[in-house]
Amino acid sequence: MSTTELEHLNTSPPPAARPTWRRILRGGLVAGAMVALVLAGFATIGGFLGRDHWRLELLGHFRVQYFWMLAAASATLLLARRWLSGTVAGLLALVNLSLVAPLYFGSDELSGATPELKLLSLNVHFLNRDFQPTLDLIADEQPDVILLMEITPDWAEALKPLNAIYPHAHVMPSHRTDGMALFSRYPLAKLEVERCPGINLPTLIAEIDLPGGPVTVVGTHPASPGSAGLFEARNIQLAMVADWVAERAGPVVLIGDLNTTSWSPYFGDLISASGLRDTRYGYGVEPTWPWFPLPLRIPIDHCLVSPHFGVVSRHVGPRVGSDHRPIIVELVY
Repeated sequence: MSTTELEHLNTSPPPAARPTWRRILRGGLVAGAMVALVLAGFATIGGFLGRDHWRLELLGHFRVQYFWMLAAASATLLLARRWLSGTVAGLLALVNLSLVAPLYFGSDELSGATPELKLLSLNVHFLNRDFQPTLDLIADEQPDVILLMEITPDWAEALKPLNAIYPHAHVMPSHRTDGMALFSRYPLAKLEVERCPGINLPTLIAEIDLPGGPVTVVGTHPASPGSAGLFEARNIQLAMVADWVAERAGPVVLIGDLNTTSWSPYFGDLISASGLRDTRYGYGVEPTWPWFPLPLRIPIDHCLVSPHFGVVSRHVGPRVGSDHRPIIVELVY
């Protein structure tokens, strides 16, 4: 070897070492994406098996969250050239998107119409003692009909000022979560309190004399499906409510904390058997529980209407001290 070659070897810089932190970051992102793929992928598929087990039905309520997890996982894995796993994650993300996206379409396009019925539905939470935000919300929104759930004796006392504006009311306080209250500006021509056999949870069925004609408002709050027994009780109540609604010939509105989302097979049964439609179409997911910010909230508070109605507007209200956020819906015949 010549002297010149030796000098070149001695003076040439050493090969650049690949930064360790980049390898660690890339490996961590890929590993995290694979974990997201496995968990959200299993939940995506399991959510379709909700009739087989109550825990699987619970998985079906988080379609929005699965979509974002799988979309992020797909992008990460494809950038890392993990073609197969990235493609699988992308396809599963599209499965969830296909269930969520329809809620953003199908609006009645009546935003300029004058509402004939404005409703507010809120689960106040029976442990909540901050009454004033709810009263302020009602004063701001000025609905025609109000359904409040989990009303305790203290709540019933705090709500008495509403009687001046809503002289037609039916209040059923309870120390547990089955308390309910219905307030209306217009006369209650008829009011029934229905209970499913063996399930001591009330459903209010009120015929309200509106200026445009009588409307039946059904308010219900089935059990939260936190166990096999409560899961069964919720499904029985939803089925019976659907039957009660189907018996009504005129305009019907169903509101309340139904403790299920639009993606549950039992919610689909409710829609099919009752003949009602979800007012959420055209307005998006509009999640209401729990109160804290997205992306963890899911839509379990609902307003369903018979074909007699068009939806002028629909929105989720602010936090008022409960673990739920209220929904406010404006309707026109």
